[in-house]
Amino acid sequence: PGGLVSVVTRNRASLAMRAGLMGDWIRARDAFDARCYDNRLGLSGVRADEPDEVAAAIVGAGGRPVAWYGVRVFTDHWGDVEEPTDGSFEDLLAAEEEADRRDPYRAVAAFTHTLAIRLPA
Repeated sequence: PGGLVSVVTRNRASLAMRAGLMGDWIRARDAFDARCYDNRLGLSGVRADEPDEVAAAIVGAGGRPVAWYGVRVFTDHWGDVEEPTDGSFEDLLAAEEEADRRDPYRAVAAFTHTLAIRLPA
């Protein structure tokens, strides 16, 4: 009770966004109504959640959501890339940090990070 709860989930709204950024138009079209996806690790039927669903689950478990952020707005579709050596990595992190806490950007981030307080019993 009184502790911080941190939950990271796949963002349902990102499923179509990621496919579209990768140029996979059929998968993007199909993803608009999808609840699950096949991830890059080869797992099938992985669930994706909406931020309000995560908040409701936290409330149902006796918590109080205090904030949510997007995660990997600009980079989720990249795959394996080497870290830039020209100093632009810090610029990328700064851009991600801004996008991760602002609408409409966080709404299409690959993941959501929800923070909550565990209420006393």
